[in-house]
Amino acid sequence: MEKIIYLLVVCISVFFAGCKDDDLQKQVDELEQRVITLETLCAQMNTNISSMQTIIEALKQQDYITGVNPVEENTVIIGYTITFAKNKPITIYNGENGSFLGAKKDSDGLYYWVLDGDWLFDDDGGKMQVSGVTPQLKIENGRWLVSIDTGKTWNDVGQATGESFFKEVDNSAEDFVRFVFADGSEIQVPKKTTFAISFSETLPVKITAGETVEIAYTLSQGNEKTLVKAITSNGWRATVNKKDNLSGTISITAPTPITDDEVLVFISDGKEKTVMSAISFCIVILENVQDNTVKVGGSGGDLNLEVTSNMAIRAVPKVEWIETNEQVESRALVTNNFRFTIKANEGELNRTGNIEIQDAEGKVLKTIIVIQGNALESELAKEKEILTKFYFATNGDQWENKTNWCSDKPVGEWYGIKTNHNGLVSEILFVYNDPTNLNGNNLSGYLIPELGDLSELFFLEIQFSQISGNIPEELGKLKHLYHLNLSYNQLSGEIPTSIGQMTSLGALYLHENQLSGEIPSSIWLSNLTRIELNGNQLSGELPVNINNLQGLTYLDLSNNQLVGTIPTTLCELNNLEVLYLGNNQLTGEIPEDIGNLKKLRWLKLGNNQLTGVIPESIKQCSNLNNIDLEQNQLHGDIMLDFFINQCSSIMLGHNNLTGTIPVSQI
Repeated sequence: MEKIIYLLVVCISVFFAGCKDDDLQKQVDELEQRVITLETLCAQMNTNISSMQTIIEALKQQDYITGVNPVEENTVIIGYTITFAKNKPITIYNGENGSFLGAKKDSDGLYYWVLDGDWLFDDDGGKMQVSGVTPQLKIENGRWLVSIDTGKTWNDVGQATGESFFKEVDNSAEDFVRFVFADGSEIQVPKKTTFAISFSETLPVKITAGETVEIAYTLSQGNEKTLVKAITSNGWRATVNKKDNLSGTISITAPTPITDDEVLVFISDGKEKTVMSAISFCIVILENVQDNTVKVGGSGGDLNLEVTSNMAIRAVPKVEWIETNEQVESRALVTNNFRFTIKANEGELNRTGNIEIQDAEGKVLKTIIVIQGNALESELAKEKEILTKFYFATNGDQWENKTNWCSDKPVGEWYGIKTNHNGLVSEILFVYNDPTNLNGNNLSGYLIPELGDLSELFFLEIQFSQISGNIPEELGKLKHLYHLNLSYNQLSGEIPTSIGQMTSLGALYLHENQLSGEIPSSIWLSNLTRIELNGNQLSGELPVNINNLQGLTYLDLSNNQLVGTIPTTLCELNNLEVLYLGNNQLTGEIPEDIGNLKKLRWLKLGNNQLTGVIPESIKQCSNLNNIDLEQNQLHGDIMLDFFINQCSSIMLGHNNLTGTIPVSQI
């Protein structure tokens, strides 16, 4: 424009130098009019570009034309104002021949800008969609300049003429308006002359129970007699608020609980025409979710979401630490169960993620916020819940000492509980403190399986109580457990095979209960140093592979119902100091290699059905201090000289043994 003004000044100077005053003024006026005409043309062309984009959007949105009104200048039609049902009105300035800039539909069904019939390309080499970046026009020195990068650079595309790139706007057809471009191509946009209503919201409309939404409506035609009425059912409410003869709003309130219904809207012209339209709704209900937010533990696990909807939906996690396990799609007002796996949060801070409830096309209907705590906080909270459940399962209100239990204090301050440096439970200890009162705090009831989730538990001892029922299989999950003592209770059933999964177990005390069945082969763990299963109703035979327990120092299986022979492999337990197998139904002979047990101090095999002789090798048990072989069927040499010199307690009666009593003992 500066160049045009400069040109104007030069021309005026020339005219002043060589023309008369009247001629000079005439030339100046003509030049000024030329500038005004070019400026007007530039503005009209840019308006046409914007209007073209609106026309293309109307086609994509299935909008329709409600009116075509001519724009006149000095009684000459220079363009048209086009009104739509949904989009804003536009103005198009038309010409006779059309000009260089236009739009053309490509093979992909989309419209792109063209310049002199050739595609306009953006900086990336892609064709410019009409609905994308808007080309800009300006005039300098009487020539058109076009920019496709928002005015950063301009290209000369030809002499500026007074023609529009719209060659014609044809409103003669009954059902559509025809827009013709310079190259003869055209776009047809439907128009609506029938009696109809359109809504501002895309159907179906999102709504929740008890919510009120306001929807604007537009009529294709109407007058003061036009009537709009909304009909509802099943607790839905709707109110029509008329703005003028062609528009207004409808306020709709959903019932609680919500139902799957439509609002019927009737329009009447007050004469013979009545038209009905329906407003449908997208219903999404999050069951048991408050404020669209779910909190999960930092240690991870499963997340189940129940979402009720009246349309096909899916739940899509938007963060990598939420994984989809199962997707369902359904219709009607039913509850969909979406299942997710939450990964553990190993960080020190809480984290937040989203799950989107989408329709089949991917439109977001509702967003659920998932807040995950860090793993340690979640683990501490979980263990507190476990101990609280344990308290009630063992009738905690009847305990003799329940200091701080179920309080807000750290669980390490609860009676009988010890924790590690992270505050996680490491010991549960309920034993008698008074030798004259063998009472382990008066626990009763049963052991809960959740005890197996105390991941850092090292020591579990509950003695001298009235705990009954089975030992939970879930205790096998206690990988760090070293000490398990449930003796002197009323436990029944079989010993869980899962004890064999306690790879750190060093001491096992289950004596003086009512356990039955065979001893599982899995419990003979190589780390065990002490096993006490006496005083139960256990049956079956001793395992041949008992020699795997090379660290075993104490084995008490007395007072059960064991049968079979004593395996010779037992004599390979080089660290064994105490062996109690009395009061069973064992048969056969005492192993010949019993003398290999050099550290043996106590040997009690009484009250069985053992036969044969006392092995001579027993004299190699130099640490033997207590011998009990009574109530068997042994015969042969009584070896009384050895036992008297070696042992402080000797029980060999009720056998068929022979020999002499040393004079010193008479």
